[in-house]
Amino acid sequence: LILCISILLSGCGKPVSFNGNNSKTENNAANPEFDNFTNQLFISQMCSDALSANYTLAHPESFGVANENPSLGNVSTEGLKAALAENENLLHSLLPFKKQKLNLSQRVLYNNLDLSLRHGMKENHFLYLHQYLSPTTGVQAQLPVLLCEFHLDEKKDFDTYFSILKSVPLYFGGILSYEEEKAKKHMAACSSTMSRIILQCKNFIEKPKENILITNFSERLKEMTFLSNEEKKTLTETNKKIVTEQVLPAYEELITGLEKLLANARPDGGLSEIRNGKAYYAYLFQSSVGSMKSIPKAKKIITKALNTSRSALLTLAKKRPELFSRSSLLASTTNTPKEILASLEKAIQSNFPATSKTNYTVRYVPKSLENFLSPAFYLTPPIDNSTDNVIYINGSTKYENSNLFPTLAHEGFPGHLYQSVYLSEHLSSPLQGTLNFGGYTEGWATYAEIYSFQFAGLEKEVVEILRNNTIVSLCLYTLCDIGIHYEGWDLTQTGKFLERYGITDVTDILTVYQNLIDEPSSYPKYCMGYLEILELKKKAKKLLGKKYTDKAFHTWFLSMGPSWFDVLDAYMEPWFKENGNET
Repeated sequence: LILCISILLSGCGKPVSFNGNNSKTENNAANPEFDNFTNQLFISQMCSDALSANYTLAHPESFGVANENPSLGNVSTEGLKAALAENENLLHSLLPFKKQKLNLSQRVLYNNLDLSLRHGMKENHFLYLHQYLSPTTGVQAQLPVLLCEFHLDEKKDFDTYFSILKSVPLYFGGILSYEEEKAKKHMAACSSTMSRIILQCKNFIEKPKENILITNFSERLKEMTFLSNEEKKTLTETNKKIVTEQVLPAYEELITGLEKLLANARPDGGLSEIRNGKAYYAYLFQSSVGSMKSIPKAKKIITKALNTSRSALLTLAKKRPELFSRSSLLASTTNTPKEILASLEKAIQSNFPATSKTNYTVRYVPKSLENFLSPAFYLTPPIDNSTDNVIYINGSTKYENSNLFPTLAHEGFPGHLYQSVYLSEHLSSPLQGTLNFGGYTEGWATYAEIYSFQFAGLEKEVVEILRNNTIVSLCLYTLCDIGIHYEGWDLTQTGKFLERYGITDVTDILTVYQNLIDEPSSYPKYCMGYLEILELKKKAKKLLGKKYTDKAFHTWFLSMGPSWFDVLDAYMEPWFKENGNET
């Protein structure tokens, strides 16, 4: 999982089509007017979002970014409508640019913006279906971690940080009002999901004096040599006062409000149980994956991959059943996270393009958040300073049997960390570094995880078991996600589907069902993102023939930057024509 603050684009228009081969530039020079347009868009977004700016830029002043009234903003249906109107205006400002006047990287960015804005017009129909709160990826769960990692590199950063802290009550108040509106329309979260959100909030505020926002802040101050002891004392007291008097009470208000809604919450079930929920899931699926493929088409691709990998596993089980016990050797490694990351960083050098040396820190999720955050996640560094990177590992007992090797390949090398560093070193535009396409980033990290099994020192057949087992798991959960939110499966139907593939434990089935209704369209970006990458790899092999290498494909994919898969497909051939077989 990549934890990042990103620009969310939504807008209007007709279905978009494009062809990279038919959009030839008159020369390879960048169009300065288009660069100015995208730079101004980037600055506008950063100036209106202090938290995003802090995570995106180490030196905002170098980009002309200044946050005069830093806050988390406010959530409301009127605000959502205003954002849609603003993005419609943005689309009208984008359209006059002629693609033949843009160079290759500008055309890619143009098409990504165009498709995002047009696709986002559908949000007009889903104003009461946004999910700000959820047990794992909701803002109430992730905000504490983001605040703990807020960059405090100079004295003025503390003013921004405290302003953001003070804005939490207004921000949560807006979210609660929005949830109340949803509840009146019978569109709020189902009963069990709402209960888990409430429980997560209660766990977070359970021990106020030991709250992570207080203890972490104090620990960080100890390392700051640019502050005097007196300044550290004052800052510590200020932070403690804001957290205890404003942030924690905001969580309490959220709990109280949600408990009132819980009394009349809808029964457990997916989005398909809500008015327009099925259509919203289809929209969410395409948005999260970054592909315009329909649900039925995606389902066919996923089912084919599931059957292929399952068949491969059954064949291996008949030939060499003893190998399946060896596949567990990956979980028994005694190597530390840093040792695993170092070995992976070295192992990928021949098949992946080089990046500059980078620093990374492995930290563990705060105890109060363990039960509600993912097994691991990576925090994206600023685009103008990617040298310091942080990976969080969840030490919860429910993840104690998780394999660190694939987890760190996914989050570190050659996954999120490596991809983020490469992107920051090859940005064609600051705006490119802020676009978020879940299928591109999580699909790559899943591809990296599966690709890296070959670096674990295991025999080839064991690697195949690990690879196919991962694919089967992703496909099963994604098909359940589609079944629950698009086709209306209940717990019984979900259980019957999983039983066909050997998952019969009632507790396991309930856990899968609960996790999927909590976080709609969470798995597709991993599964479909990975499968989309395999399709692109197949196309690259056909295009390059004998000149194909994995390194050439990886260089192309990473150089394109975060994109819709439709855009990646259209611009593969033009990119290789312009750049050759770069390795």
